[in-house]
Amino acid sequence: MRRGATVLPPRSRCGGPGVGERDGKPVLLNASRGHGLHSWPRGNLMLIAQPNVDATYTTSLWLPFAAEDPARPSWATMRTPQDVRRLFSEHFPDTRQFLPSFAEDVLSAHPGALKTVRCSPYHHERTVLLGDAAHTLVPFFGQGINYSFEDVRCFFEILDRNLAEVDVDTALRGTLPEFTRLRKPAGDAITDLSLAMGAQLKRHSATAGFQARAVLERRLHERHPDLYIPL
Repeated sequence: MRRGATVLPPRSRCGGPGVGERDGKPVLLNASRGHGLHSWPRGNLMLIAQPNVDATYTTSLWLPFAAEDPARPSWATMRTPQDVRRLFSEHFPDTRQFLPSFAEDVLSAHPGALKTVRCSPYHHERTVLLGDAAHTLVPFFGQGINYSFEDVRCFFEILDRNLAEVDVDTALRGTLPEFTRLRKPAGDAITDLSLAMGAQLKRHSATAGFQARAVLERRLHERHPDLYIPL
């Protein structure tokens, strides 16, 4: 993965919902959703444009480090600006006008590996693991920081409840294994969901069925937020 290519304020349609200007500022021409995420799924490679608060985008290019077929795109084949331009011309041609220095941006940073961490238990003696230390997630589901915050909330809820009844040492001895018992199953679930979402984005998000389901889920949530929350 490489980050850092900032999309300039666009002035024409670019991959999915159209983009234009309102009051001199770039906006997505999708009144119900506003400034949102774009993805260009291409099987084992993908480009994602994530929205920033200043109405620009930060792009991420996802490629395998190496491919069994040397003719297939991979980081091993991205050696020169010409290699990168050829990749974008073939797979992401509608983005080039918005990324004036994309070839240099792609080559300027070292690609990072996606990581998944699963461990058990989440504690040892008087030490506890929270957040990424216990359950590193791939970023496709977008819930890593939320789940880490929930770890902290859950841990202190258990600890505070125990402190109301026993001394600190006894409370800690009871809190740590209970924290692992409660959070480990959920940690495994969010990890699996993140991996599954990555596969969906890379292979299926451009299909009519995937997009129709996303629209349906969004409308169900808008009408019945207390009954339906989409993944």
